[in-house]
Amino acid sequence: MEPARSDPAPAVGRPGRLVKCQSCGAPITLQREDHLVTCAYCGSSYILNREAGPALNPLTLKRILLSVRLPKEKLADAAREWMSRGFFKAADLDRKAQIGPPRGFVVPIWGVWLDAEVHWVGRNQQSRYGHRGTHRSVWNRVEGTENHTRCWPVSACGPTRKLFGLAAITPGGPSLYPDWGGFFAGRGLGTLPSPGVDLMGHGEGVDFGADRQEFDLDLVPGFTILSGQVPRAEAERRAHEQIVEFFRKECKGKADRIISVHTRVDLQGSDLMFLPVWELPYRYRGRNYRILFDAHSGKILAGEHPVGKWDKVVVLLLIHGGLATACGGLAEWLEIPELWAGAAVLGATWLAYAAWTAVRPG
Repeated sequence: MEPARSDPAPAVGRPGRLVKCQSCGAPITLQREDHLVTCAYCGSSYILNREAGPALNPLTLKRILLSVRLPKEKLADAAREWMSRGFFKAADLDRKAQIGPPRGFVVPIWGVWLDAEVHWVGRNQQSRYGHRGTHRSVWNRVEGTENHTRCWPVSACGPTRKLFGLAAITPGGPSLYPDWGGFFAGRGLGTLPSPGVDLMGHGEGVDFGADRQEFDLDLVPGFTILSGQVPRAEAERRAHEQIVEFFRKECKGKADRIISVHTRVDLQGSDLMFLPVWELPYRYRGRNYRILFDAHSGKILAGEHPVGKWDKVVVLLLIHGGLATACGGLAEWLEIPELWAGAAVLGATWLAYAAWTAVRPG
């Protein structure tokens, strides 16, 4: 059996402290902020008690190791399919990208079980017409109550540079990272919130308990097991805050105007999940990018990508077109013909940028 790998000692600064696994005696490297560690040889997990030395307390919580369903041999095809679709991606990205070797990680996740009752109040606008063709708007009060049962994912890993895209594990986290280069007008465009990891069945409609595995490291050979820095109580607190914010945003489309959203959250406990992921690096026109795969569901959690050059032209056209229209409108309204010069400058600037884009490579 090829053992899984635990977190290596830091390359700089104070080295990590070594302790022995209580089950097999293998060394475990502890980092400064670690709260949860797993032995890379036997799979035993421990909670650190720093007041006692630190000492390792055997984990008594339920553990679930999700299996690897997406083999690394299929990563390149899945990545190129993702590169070929979507907005703001370079047109030849799927053909010109140079894909590197993947790295496998096992990410500890707190699956926080909760029941949420969401009550929202809003108003819908309704138009009414009188018998003489008169028109007026009436705002009608609407409200609703919804009940949800969720297993909310919270990464047990703190901020780390070892793995890209961990924020996408939680619903609402960033999942797309467009690279606009030096094109500042596009900054912030093209980002999408992540649906998060589906711990209720990974989107396949299966019961949460149907795919539980014994913590057998043969299921994740060669994967690096990440340690956790987020305690259970902190994860439950974050889950409470995140679910309230999640439903606040979800209710925005329930009515024309939302007056209030009240979410009552009843925590039902937590499970400790271990999710295998693939980090796939690739290179395009001299720049490095990464894609993060959920190795269990096969879905892409997060990805970086270069923006196509003609996408930038279109974005600049929309910006300059709006500004030119505003200049023209002000010129007519204020009767200042000189403002039309601003519209002309904006148009000329866009034409110059489009011409430069047409002749430059890439």
